[in-house]
Amino acid sequence: MKQNGRSFSALDFKTDAALRKALAAETKTFSNETIGDTTITADTIWNIPQGVTLTVTGNITVNKGATLTLNGSGTIQADLPEQVTNKQLFVVEGTLIINGVTIRGPGGKVGEKGYSAISVQGGATCTMNSGVIEKFYGANYGVAVSTTHYVTSEKTAVDTGGVFTMNGGTIRNNTAYSSFGSSVVCAYGGTVNIKDGAVIENNTVTSTYGVITNLRYNYKQEKAGTVNITGGTIRATSSGLAICADKYTKTYISGTPIIR
Repeated sequence: MKQNGRSFSALDFKTDAALRKALAAETKTFSNETIGDTTITADTIWNIPQGVTLTVTGNITVNKGATLTLNGSGTIQADLPEQVTNKQLFVVEGTLIINGVTIRGPGGKVGEKGYSAISVQGGATCTMNSGVIEKFYGANYGVAVSTTHYVTSEKTAVDTGGVFTMNGGTIRNNTAYSSFGSSVVCAYGGTVNIKDGAVIENNTVTSTYGVITNLRYNYKQEKAGTVNITGGTIRATSSGLAICADKYTKTYISGTPIIR
């Protein structure tokens, strides 16, 4: 296609659309501060500079249709009350993009079942390009990241599961402590993609499941999880396996990933 003598490709339009979307997003640059329960309803960019800690005492929910982009080399610190039980720091029903920030848990048991970092709900996506997820502790299916068919706000299961794509960054020093079912990253009826540049290491899993676990949602065969590993490093450092998959799920390994 030509306009004013210039040729345009489909990539030009795609890039331009992404640029316009980014320019339209609400941008906030944080200093050292504390926030509670927060709901993202429109495209939003959070800049967390080096040396800055954003302390979160509740849940951050990204609504369907909204995108939250985390930029910078600062830290998001979960600071949670003892009564919290089996909750997530980020509940993603739209899109979450992680570029460089460290998402840090409290480093010890909080409540009966602990607290996990990110739940990617049915139809949602989370992309980790760089950064760190560390020091979360719980009995959850995916104490660092879980993907599921379930949508918490709608209290229902949907046809399209959540998708977590790890292009880079590190998931480390997390503990999944249950004797059954707990893991660090879990495709619980959703999809997990691990690519070159991704590192998952120095995590503890005390169950017979894996650091990455692939399960059916609610034991329904039609809601089976999918794990695609085309690169990266996955190391198990405890009694758990590096990868564990339900027989009804789909796990694909290609390329030259390091799995130990």
